[in-house]
Amino acid sequence: MRMEKTMKQMLITLVALVFLVGVAGSALAFVDSETGEGGVRGATQMAAGAGLVMVPDYEGSDDYTARPLLLFQSHYKSGRFVDLFANRLRVNLLPNAQYYLGPVLQYRAKRDNDVDDDQVSRMKEVDTAIEAGVFGGFALNNWIVSIQYVLDVSDAHDGSLVTLSGGYRYVPSRDLTLMPTLSATYADSDYMQTYFGVSAGNRGTSTLPNFKASSGLKDVTAALLVDYHPWQHWKLVGGAGFKSLLGDASDSPLVDQQGSDSQLIVGIMAAYQF
Repeated sequence: MRMEKTMKQMLITLVALVFLVGVAGSALAFVDSETGEGGVRGATQMAAGAGLVMVPDYEGSDDYTARPLLLFQSHYKSGRFVDLFANRLRVNLLPNAQYYLGPVLQYRAKRDNDVDDDQVSRMKEVDTAIEAGVFGGFALNNWIVSIQYVLDVSDAHDGSLVTLSGGYRYVPSRDLTLMPTLSATYADSDYMQTYFGVSAGNRGTSTLPNFKASSGLKDVTAALLVDYHPWQHWKLVGGAGFKSLLGDASDSPLVDQQGSDSQLIVGIMAAYQF
């Protein structure tokens, strides 16, 4: 029953993402074609791909698991775009190649008894979270700066997060693009207590001590994205990131006693451009 429930949640989420990508792509293509900015099909660049990513099996864990990595991009001459990468869908509504603003939807995996750590697996399950919000930013001389605000719309943690990120797009050759990035995330007390707090309400049968996790700067992440496209249509997209948990996230017994505040993320995929 647990596996069936998990598969059902994943299927519902995937269908929702595909629906939103389709609706957003169709809407933006229509707008661009109506304004004469996108030609017949509207999009000037499209790509779709899939691969695998290695991530901690819960936030703060020192055990890792493989998860699917998905990509769908549809970019338009006007500057508008639909971008699905990993667990996040963004749609830029501004007809501008330098500035962007629009809705964002992202998925956060549940934490249950499938995690490897014996103490954490015995805690009360945290359901899959769907987070929605808004993002904005600008690109200037290959520098990219963005800010994102999301809140839980699925009653999984009832919290909100703000992420500020910056990166530089470096193109050493025609076939290779490198993008180092740096980001920081602030989380409110609802999010922090759900994922890092321990109390009588969520301890389950574990023996972890009580811990109240307050709002604050949750993490800082440094990452490198690599886009290698020596072929006409196919390309490889890879990346590696190091996330350092901070404050109460780092001090939580789920992290300090059972896991690690140093988190690695490594992924690779093949994508087709058309």
